[in-house]
Amino acid sequence: MDTKISITKILSLIVILLLVFTALLISLSNVNPLLLLLSSMVLTFYVCIGLFSSDMMNPFMMLLLTTGLGTLDVVVVSLGLRDVNFGVEEKYYILSLIIINLWHLLFVVGYFISNTTKGGSQSTSPACIQKDLFNDKIVFIIILVVVIIGAYLIFRVAGSYGGIILAMQARGDAYEGLGFLSMLLGLGGILPVLLLRKQKNILAGIMLLIIFFLNATLGGRTSAIYVSVLPTLFYYNYHVKRINKKSILLITIPIAIFIVFWGQLRMYDAIDLNIDVSDFLTSLTSNKNFGQNLPYMMYAIDNREIPFQFLNFAFNAIFAFIPRGIWPDKPDIDESGIIGRLLYGATSTGQPVGQYGFAYLCFSWIGVVLFGFTTGYIVAKISNTVKNINRYEVWLWYSYIIVLIFSIWLPSPQFRIIWYTMWFLSFTILSKFFLNR
Repeated sequence: MDTKISITKILSLIVILLLVFTALLISLSNVNPLLLLLSSMVLTFYVCIGLFSSDMMNPFMMLLLTTGLGTLDVVVVSLGLRDVNFGVEEKYYILSLIIINLWHLLFVVGYFISNTTKGGSQSTSPACIQKDLFNDKIVFIIILVVVIIGAYLIFRVAGSYGGIILAMQARGDAYEGLGFLSMLLGLGGILPVLLLRKQKNILAGIMLLIIFFLNATLGGRTSAIYVSVLPTLFYYNYHVKRINKKSILLITIPIAIFIVFWGQLRMYDAIDLNIDVSDFLTSLTSNKNFGQNLPYMMYAIDNREIPFQFLNFAFNAIFAFIPRGIWPDKPDIDESGIIGRLLYGATSTGQPVGQYGFAYLCFSWIGVVLFGFTTGYIVAKISNTVKNINRYEVWLWYSYIIVLIFSIWLPSPQFRIIWYTMWFLSFTILSKFFLNR
């Protein structure tokens, strides 16, 4: 997204907002106009990201990738287009949409303020001719060994492909203690890039499919997309040829199909091909159940069923490296599990409420303002630094952590940022050792 704000863009934004609001008002005349307006603001924000983006891998496109489906689910449920098990009063849907729009606004403000400060936005310069940070051969061998061991352990735990499907349906019990293994497999996303650098395009494509399958099996649908596909897309976009909007659309369609049908396979052990467009889109947006979780959390806080958490979980990432076998009562770092247990009981897991929801859970409206602004500021600083360095190794690291930085105040993303950074530093140190021999 072009970081320059012009009168044309502001006017375009206003026109798009009015058009979206009018369309919703005509088609959903029985819905509260305030809900329609707030929903229109969310939709307009995402539409403008797509329209105003010339670089398809810019931070705003990554924000759309990481938050888009969950946020749209809140809109869908708020407008009565999808039923949920825990419905609440209308005011909690209004509050949820206000939180989302406020977080978006403060994110944008933080991003643009960061770009106007010293050392802010700069154009990407050609990569300097200097020694590589990675010894590609050594890094490839290390990661390949890790992936093979990880794949072996997957089948050892599950017993067979059928066992893998059953394990995905009860992931918490079947894969308990293998969170580190999931992240080790995630490093496999570097392998296709290293093959592309050697002009081995066919092998790179095959490797990409293998890594994608392994991560989808153990790590989940969205993590498979992040750690398998994004590294290759970032490398191609900034070191081969810029990806255009048509290419993004061609990539998005099969990924959307994968998210829906792989979800069916996990939930029902079968794929239903008799699904219409409306049901398909609803299944796509309801992937993480934001539309139920966020409004219900607002209801629970307002009715004093759960208190504001303040710093109870915000920095639990520091405990992640301690094995639970050594510390059985180690604090949780999975924020979706934390929220699931707070809202639905001890046996519930995997119920996210997004960056904005977690910010509100911790510090109410002040949290939404502070977390939104600082996230935008940090994203801009890191993105501009990576562009200015413009080395493929740094772009690789960035491709792993950019989707996590949007949730930098959540414990699980904090840990993963540290984890991947440690690995990339290790690759650099080992490469330097072997290059100097």
